[in-house]
Amino acid sequence: CPPAYFYCSASLSADSTKDSNLVIRLTLLAALGAACLSPLAQAEYHNERFNQNYVWEADKPWEEKSITLPAYPDGAHWQSFEVGPPTRNQHAIDTQSLSIGEDGVVRFALRVQSPDGAETLTFDGLRCETREHKRYAIGRSDTKTWSPSRLGQWRRLEQGQVALRAVEEDYLCPDRSPARDVAEVIRQMQRR
Repeated sequence: CPPAYFYCSASLSADSTKDSNLVIRLTLLAALGAACLSPLAQAEYHNERFNQNYVWEADKPWEEKSITLPAYPDGAHWQSFEVGPPTRNQHAIDTQSLSIGEDGVVRFALRVQSPDGAETLTFDGLRCETREHKRYAIGRSDTKTWSPSRLGQWRRLEQGQVALRAVEEDYLCPDRSPARDVAEVIRQMQRR
């Protein structure tokens, strides 16, 4: 019976080798799983410890501050700025009306003058964070007063609003946040 015995021991040997390989593989898989999950568990533990010592405040919804319209521009404080080739109009901001509000809105009087001399004055606000625009009032040159706008809602800046987009991108809202200082905005406009 030696051949059968030989077969029996060879079979036992192959099965034990398979079993030991399986055990090694499962051990390696368990170790790998533990190694991968360990940093996640540590991070979670760290976050729980950290958050017990600090209360996170929920973001408050944005609120626009109430405003009063500025004095009608006297014509002595216009600072021109370039818009680019899509238009031949001349554009300027009244530096006396330029303000940066606590609510993150930059407000200013804007003059757009056509090559024929016709001009439009508006008092506008830009919300830099959301790239929105609001027209507060339209200037009446005959009475030198502001007439409140009927469209007093925040709207997304459109492609065709070249003057507002130019002043927003180049001067008033660098990096989608309000300029820090009115005097710095004026200096930048004078440099260009």
